[in-house]
Amino acid sequence: MVGAILGTTLIDLSELLDSPVERTSQILTTRAIGFLVGSLLSSSVLYRYIHGKICMVYTLVLGGVVNALIPSLGTLAGAHMCLFFAGMSAGILEVGGNVWLEQLWLESVAPVFQMYHLSFAFGSFVAPVITEPYLSTKKETPAVSGTEGDISDTWIAIPYAIFGTFYSLVGFFMLFLFCIDPSDLHGNQPAPTGETTNIEKTKQRAQFEWRIAVHLVLYIFVQVSVEHTIGQMLNVYVLSHVTLGFDKWSASYLFATFWTLYTAGRVVAMVLSFKVRSFTLILFMHSLCIIGTILIVTLGTTVGSSLWVSIGIMGFGLSPLYASAMSWAVRYTRLQYIHMTFVLVASCMGQMLPPLTVALWVKATPSIFVWVIFGWMVLHTINLFLMHKVTKGQVDIYEYESASTEPTMGVATSAAGSTSESNPDEASA
Repeated sequence: MVGAILGTTLIDLSELLDSPVERTSQILTTRAIGFLVGSLLSSSVLYRYIHGKICMVYTLVLGGVVNALIPSLGTLAGAHMCLFFAGMSAGILEVGGNVWLEQLWLESVAPVFQMYHLSFAFGSFVAPVITEPYLSTKKETPAVSGTEGDISDTWIAIPYAIFGTFYSLVGFFMLFLFCIDPSDLHGNQPAPTGETTNIEKTKQRAQFEWRIAVHLVLYIFVQVSVEHTIGQMLNVYVLSHVTLGFDKWSASYLFATFWTLYTAGRVVAMVLSFKVRSFTLILFMHSLCIIGTILIVTLGTTVGSSLWVSIGIMGFGLSPLYASAMSWAVRYTRLQYIHMTFVLVASCMGQMLPPLTVALWVKATPSIFVWVIFGWMVLHTINLFLMHKVTKGQVDIYEYESASTEPTMGVATSAAGSTSESNPDEASA
């Protein structure tokens, strides 16, 4: 909720902070930078020297406070500061949450990843619905109407306070759970592998697993870029493109439609993940995204009603891709902190790009929103083809580790037999 509210309230924040949308939208980049800093610090410092669960408790409580303060400080500089620390909070939680889930569920983690990400989708669906009654009644954006300095009638401080309070309460709930189970996270410990394998085969496998990590990082980067381009810029796009016929309220409900179908996609993916392999699920959902992109490119700049269909399809298709890509990678390699760090760096970059690639030009040239999505989807599809190619004929990590232990068992048995033959007195004793 604390992330999705930014897209819904961006124009009202501009009015409240007396700043053009182009400048206010840069707080989204600040939040992504904070996310990046938080993920890097958590991997290298925080979870190494601080109890993992206690670290997550502090992060949730403080993150809720700064999220609640975003509109209340009344200055753009204050919003940047709050969003930086809010981003740090999200980055720290993302590292700890993913590592914790993988430790608990191992090869059965795919449905759990989907459930974990479903909670994000549910919050993103609820946020615009709760926020809509508190939006300003003005129909113009600050940059268009030239109303800088006017008193805004927005009440968005209320939903920000509500969401921030719930965010902090989750931290106190985790503190209660810590009292029940005070064990720490162990994400820095290497995963067990076979001890005696052929050296050349081990090098080949290591190279293969790093290729998996590279494709995962690229896939997450593009997926997050597309998702946040829609999530952050959709309202600004439809309100700037006046021929589409949207006002603030219809734009808010279009935004809610995106997150509704986004949530539905994760529910469906969660159920399918119990029976369907991750890559099969990726193929199906990715195909839906291609269809949605084609509709946006062909109709999304001229027929406003088409966006209800195309944006809904994109929401449904995009939603399971992050968790499915993580599950696909877990099948071939054991993700460690270094992998998670790269994944989160990619996610941060994907969050930072929309304000830089779309926000600066969307009011003057609204169609850039459409063509940026199209470009990302082309790159996304090429990477998907390469993901299939690199895993063709490869065994998963569990089969590989099982096969790697067999030579060790054989050597141990042979050694025991030779010892008995060369020392008959010891054997009889």
